[in-house]
Amino acid sequence: MAHLTHVDYIDGETGQTFQEPGPARAQVRHMAIRDGDDFAQVIPPDGFDPLRADDTELLNFGISPRPTDQSMLADWTETMGRFKAAPPISMCESQKSHSVHLSNWAGVAVTGVSDYRRVAGSARIPHITRTSCGSGSPGESRWVGIGGYGTSRLIQNGASSYSNGTYQVMQGWWEMLNSGYDTHEMDLVNNPYNEGDLVRFDTYYNSATNKAIFNWTSSATGEVATVTFTSIDGHTADQFYDGRAAEWIDERPTGWLGQLYWLENFGTAGWGSNRVYRAGQPATYLTAHPYDIIDMYSSHELAGVAGAKVAANGDFSDKWLACN
Repeated sequence: MAHLTHVDYIDGETGQTFQEPGPARAQVRHMAIRDGDDFAQVIPPDGFDPLRADDTELLNFGISPRPTDQSMLADWTETMGRFKAAPPISMCESQKSHSVHLSNWAGVAVTGVSDYRRVAGSARIPHITRTSCGSGSPGESRWVGIGGYGTSRLIQNGASSYSNGTYQVMQGWWEMLNSGYDTHEMDLVNNPYNEGDLVRFDTYYNSATNKAIFNWTSSATGEVATVTFTSIDGHTADQFYDGRAAEWIDERPTGWLGQLYWLENFGTAGWGSNRVYRAGQPATYLTAHPYDIIDMYSSHELAGVAGAKVAANGDFSDKWLACN
């Protein structure tokens, strides 16, 4: 379990940190697993309204900035207009992992440049159904990430669902990996969403500060979870960043010893509001970039992009099909 190391406060307008709270300051809860780790949750002050905040304040508070494109802005405004709170979270290091092996991925990846900095998309937390595929550990994960497709580096955040046939366990998580190190899935112990909620996932690498920022925003509850990553076990964010790809994925996750979890029937996973940001440029839909459709073909299940089509605005669906 990650432990709380200290709390400080950040001013939204200046980004300056303080040891004492103030009316325009967000609480920053710094956490660690090992000495030297630093990943933090930023909790905006009471009365914070993201619709009234400027982009500097949003970024300092770990909240995804507003897009400049009008259609994307409408989606952002609708989501952030439901903002209610960012309740305190805790985290633990799990035994699960999300690899860069495409055989257990289904979704879409964009390529063509080397400076993708941010990726965001919305998907509903599924009700997963036990299947007769086998008796192994069941699970399903969906996430957005930077890198991973054609690279050994990956920065990602998402949500996993696991079922034992009686009840479903859901956990938000983030993970960073490269060819020599894997943080493994860092689970949020308390999630800002429930089964059936539409959740917006957001992964951002800030090259100016060398930090990774993760958001989980529930359209149903109006709650946002934020994590700002600085370092873990001596590894900093730039050691996991590769801006040559960004993706929206449903995955059959991997356990601690490398075994694949049994992919549970997640039905159809619709992905929408899928956008990507390049360095210093406004957000664009994934269809503004070269993209590849990724189908999952395993020895147990087949999942893929339904109809192998992506809409003009980047919306698509992954569909669980059958046991093989």
